[in-house]
Order: sequence, then C-alpha cells, then structure tokens
Amino acid sequence: MRRGSSTISLSAGLRAKLHALPKPDLPLGELDPFVRLAERIDAASAIPGDDRQWLHGRLKDLKDQWGSRPKGLPEGVVHGDAWVGNVARTEAGPMLLDFERASFGPPGVGSRVDRSEAHHDRRGVCGGVRRVLRDLRR
Repeated sequence: MRRGSSTISLSAGLRAKLHALPKPDLPLGELDPFVRLAERIDAASAIPGDDRQWLHGRLKDLKDQWGSRPKGLPEGVVHGDAWVGNVARTEAGPMLLDFERASFGPPGVGSRVDRSEAHHDRRGVCGGVRRVLRDLRR
C-alpha cells in the first residue's frame, strides 16, 4: 500500500465513519489511551535515566488529567490503533484493519501517527494525548 496524503485522508475518513456508529452490542471496553506506554518507556534503551524519569512523570500527569476530563462529552467507537498502515485499499473501497484495541470513548484519542508522518521528540511520546485533552477542555 502506498503511503501519502491520500492514504492519510482515507484513514481519517474511515475513523470519522467509525466514530459516528452507535455503540454496538459487543463487549467493547472503555478507552485507555495510555495502554503499554509505561512499559514502552522502560523498554526504550536509548532513553537516558533522567529523560525516562521525566517521561514517567509526564505520563502520570496526563493520566491524572485524563481521569479528571469533563464528563458527558461525545463518545463513540474508537479503533485504538488507527494509522495508515491499518488501512487496506480494496476493490470495494478502503477498509480499516486490526480492531484488537477497539473500545468506546472520545473520538480522536485512538489515532496515532507513525514516524514517517511526524517529527518525534521526547515530548512527542505523550503529545498526542496532551493535544486531545486540551481539545476536550474547549
């Protein structure tokens, strides 16, 4: 599959359709945007100890903010790992793949951007969640 803005647009369009669906009669859990982040921070061998400590502190702050987000905001089906690599082009049209982390929660949180689509720095590890929390406050 070719990557590029057209695939990114397809991914965004498919996510929007998914988010608009009513809550299905399936055992979908509540969204956890921080799944396995602490383990990934610990496993990253190139992160110096002081940066690792900073990342764990930032992760704790973001989890606290997530827990105190306003209630009653729109929720929907969230893919959990939506990125261009999980979009297949088929004769019937584009399809989302890999629903292993599907859950119910605020749309937009279950999206991610891969390395080819964004510049990463140490703040970027949790930056996406921080942006979503900021948007939820508006």
